[in-house]
Amino acid sequence: MSNKIIHQQILEKVNKLGYSSTSNNELLSFATEACSSILSQDAIETKAKFKAQFKNIRDKEIRPLLDDELLMEEKKVMFTNAKEKFATLLKEYLTTP
Repeated sequence: MSNKIIHQQILEKVNKLGYSSTSNNELLSFATEACSSILSQDAIETKAKFKAQFKNIRDKEIRPLLDDELLMEEKKVMFTNAKEKFATLLKEYLTTP
């Protein structure tokens, strides 16, 4: 299966996510899958840039959602922002050659 098909499927799943405690884990899983599906041998400059951006969103915006000390409202806002950034990056990736 090609990279673009995998990322298109991830985007479709991300767009269906609504906030819940399990959706935080799902979003993290999708971000990890997006990172790992950009193969090392494909890591030309553009793809390497996207891989780094996927990792950045995953590590700095999605992982903190798993913190038990955050309030529910904080998590909802963070989830929405992370989901939007991740979906936007997926769309941008899908439009690159």
